[in-house]
Amino acid sequence: MLPSIQGITNTQFDGGEVDVTFLEEYFKRNPNQKSARTVQKINGKLTENSKLLEIPNLVLRNSGKLSMFILERFNGRNLHLYNTFDCYTYDIVGFLREWVSGRGYLNLESLYISKSKEAFMDFDLTLIANEFNLTPHNDHFPRFYDYESV
Repeated sequence: MLPSIQGITNTQFDGGEVDVTFLEEYFKRNPNQKSARTVQKINGKLTENSKLLEIPNLVLRNSGKLSMFILERFNGRNLHLYNTFDCYTYDIVGFLREWVSGRGYLNLESLYISKSKEAFMDFDLTLIANEFNLTPHNDHFPRFYDYESV
């Protein structure tokens, strides 16, 4: 049974595992989400028109095998995928090329991805850094900034 409460804009799910059909129904009933966070493992497959993909600020602590599906279809501003299982270095490079070139993911402002401990291969950060001419962080400057878009 889903709660029937009007005006929910920020949601967090915690504990146990959650079925994707529950999430789909919840976000269909509560479409005005500004942010959502799930801590538990998500079971099942998302639909192509999932409301989850439209949430501006989305954090999935156990995105697992849904990671690439979400990454390729996300329409929001900030996406954090933890414990990814099906993302590889070449996927990240392809995604970043689309984003940086302005050909895709036009709403995206920030992206965070971390691998699952069970994944057999970690990201090749050197390859990613070389691909985009990234330089190591200079410790004379802060690692994080707060900013506002104009």
